[in-house]
Amino acid sequence: VLFDLKIIEENFDEATYEITSDSRPSERLFCTSLRDNHCKKTISFRGTGPHRVVFRVYDEAGNSVAQEVLVG
Repeated sequence: VLFDLKIIEENFDEATYEITSDSRPSERLFCTSLRDNHCKKTISFRGTGPHRVVFRVYDEAGNSVAQEVLVG
């Protein structure tokens, strides 16, 4: 599934994702740079859905904001 995140953050550091519905969830890198305030990546899922994905955006100071989405 292709995800396209629109991120507006002056001090953007990185974006991560975690598939919390996995049997062993772990935070993975989504992107470290933006192109026109966007970050795109294709994520593959194992098994049938639904799948819960948590996206986190970090700034250079280490602050973060998270958003959960349900896929499938």
